[in-house]
Parts: sequence; structure tokens; C-alpha cells
Amino acid sequence: MKHIFSILCISIFIGQTFAQKSPCETDSIYRQFDFWIGNWEVYDLKNDKAGDSKITSVLNSCTILEEWTSAKKQNGIYYSGKSFNTYNAVTKQWQQTWVDNIGSSNEYLTGKFTENKIEFLTTPFSLSKDTTAVRRLTFYNLSSEKVRQHGEISKNNGKWETEYDLDYRRKKNPNIDFEIALKAQNDLMLTHFKNNEMEKIAEVYADSARIVGSKVEVNGNESIKKYWRQLQDNGMTWDNEITSLVINDGMAVQTGISRLVYMQKRQRTTSNVKYTLFWKKDKSGIWKINIYHYSPL
Repeated sequence: MKHIFSILCISIFIGQTFAQKSPCETDSIYRQFDFWIGNWEVYDLKNDKAGDSKITSVLNSCTILEEWTSAKKQNGIYYSGKSFNTYNAVTKQWQQTWVDNIGSSNEYLTGKFTENKIEFLTTPFSLSKDTTAVRRLTFYNLSSEKVRQHGEISKNNGKWETEYDLDYRRKKNPNIDFEIALKAQNDLMLTHFKNNEMEKIAEVYADSARIVGSKVEVNGNESIKKYWRQLQDNGMTWDNEITSLVINDGMAVQTGISRLVYMQKRQRTTSNVKYTLFWKKDKSGIWKINIYHYSPL
């Protein structure tokens, strides 16, 4: 009994340990730079694309990780780098450390969040034999879709000079566009059905597509045309309910419920099935059904 009690205590302790959260997940001060998180296209003041930047929250939300790639090659290679942005709870400062693929680095050890922007400063460093400089890096939260990154330098305590001024524009989620295109293909099939254009429904299928049911298997586009042709002048109503749609890298899986009413031997017949559709883009970028699998409800 004592042995069981010990195991129970250990289990409770482990459970409590894993339930604890990092302070970065509970203290709002660590969320001040979250406006930079996202996938961005970055442009300069001439509206020329400078690069792409992916910003993520890592290490239990304690670090904002930047991953940068230039739009054009520089000295024969695409310039890329990473920055690690953290709030230092000891110094009460935001910090950034930058490293890149040409062997250089930069470090901003003081930073503060004020008026919807974060401003970083380096310590003074030797720019040349007779020049001491300080760099300032400011991120402005302009909107949910835009961030401005302004890099400046001050030489020998002189005026601030702009080194670069970049406009971060949030990338659209391509899956949103894909979802719109896929739903348009679903609507197209329903339109063909309402117009009694049954063979045209087969045009939404790939050439080597398959239809697989509990007692039916149809292979290839010509056979699928014949499959749909059976409903010519017999189709009455068709309701296609999409229950889920998962899109990934030019492929998609759609599940749903199909309710089809048609005439068979002069009798009204109802077919209610649950289905899974496997979509894939063809060479011209159009979504086509590759596999349609269904089973009775």
C-alpha cells in the first residue's frame, strides 16, 4: 500500500510539473513584439521586393525568431539570416541578436516598447579608425497587415542616418484562395447537375480518376462520363454538404455528405452517402478529383 501511495505522489508531482507554464506564456510583457509574428513579403521605399521573412514564436513563447531570405542574389548567393528577439527579465530590456550566411552578426542589447513600436539600440562600436557609431532599429506596428522596419546609424554622436527602411506586408494565406477554388469546383458540379449536363460533371475529375463505392468501382474519365450519364434526364435534386476540407501543398482532402434524388425505373430514389474526395492540382493549376470514395449513411 505504501508503495502504491509513493507512485501516486510521484505521478501527481509529474503531472503538476508538466502543467506549469513558462512565464513567457503568462506575462503580457513577452507579447509586446507579437505584432511581428507571421509570414511577410518585404519591400523597400522604391516598392522593389527586398525579401521574404518568416517570424515565429519559439521556446515556449520566450523568443521571437526571424528567418530572412533576400529576393535577389548578392555576390552570387541569396542573402539570408536569423534574428533572435527576447525580453530580458533581468535588465528589463528587449534584445535582438542577428546572424547571417556571410559570417556577420549584430547585437542590440537595449530595447523598449512604447507607442506601438519597439526600438532597439546597439552599444557604441568602432565603425572605422576615426569613427564610433551606434545603430538604432525600430519596428512600427502600422496595422495587422503591415510593419515598418527602420534601420539607422549615428556616427560620432551625429544625426541619425537611414541605412534601410522596409515595409513588411503580410502574405495572404494561399490555402484561403485554394479553398475558394475548391468550393467553386463543387459549385460547378452542382450547376452542371441542375442544368442536366451530367457528362460535364466528369470534367471536374482527373483523367485517371476513380470512383469507389461499397459495390461500385469506376476507373478513368471515360468510364466516369458513363457513370454520370446514367442520370441524364433522371436527376432531380442534389445536395452536397462539405463537412471538412484540409489543404496541403497542392493536394486536398474533402469529406462530406451527399444527398441525391433521382428517377430509377420511374420511381423516385434517394441516395444518401458519406464521402471522401481526394483533390489534386493538374498541370494547369486546376483542382481535379483524383479519388471519390463513398459509403451509405
